[in-house]
Amino acid sequence: MADLDGQAQKAVRRNADLVLIAMGTNDACGGRTGVMTKVTVFRDQFTQAMDTLTEGLPEARVHVVSIEDLFQRWESLHAVPKVANAWRSIPFCPTLLTRPTSNAPKDVERRAAVRARVLDFNAVLAQACAEYPQCTTDGGAAFRSPVNVTELSTDDYWHPNIAGQATLAGLVWDTLGY
Repeated sequence: MADLDGQAQKAVRRNADLVLIAMGTNDACGGRTGVMTKVTVFRDQFTQAMDTLTEGLPEARVHVVSIEDLFQRWESLHAVPKVANAWRSIPFCPTLLTRPTSNAPKDVERRAAVRARVLDFNAVLAQACAEYPQCTTDGGAAFRSPVNVTELSTDDYWHPNIAGQATLAGLVWDTLGY
């Protein structure tokens, strides 16, 4: 979320009519540090960007996409050997994917904390968005979307492949209300 205000400023300079916001996964994943963004910091960063958009693009629509249920992805796929091996070999989302097959209490607690933080972040997105008349959300549709391994890159089993991107685009389109 730290980068959103800079992106909002670019949208203002380009005089955008519609701004889609789909951010927050890296905040829950802990980036390269393994430390999740604090909820208060996340809220402040989102609000700053919304203020930038509201002031710079008062007529533009802003649509916020919920953060996917990262825990559900782990839960659905961690027992698949090729997926677990890919997650072990790629250094991202350490808060969720470190020791992906471990049931040690500290690993279980860490993953539960990720799920709780994603729920908190999604609540922030919905609550803060509701404070701005031009802001709408997907109503949690991305969070509720099922995990489908055939829609993930076989390189990392994390990022969407073409089919996954199409599914997400369809989900966002459906929630825009056009």
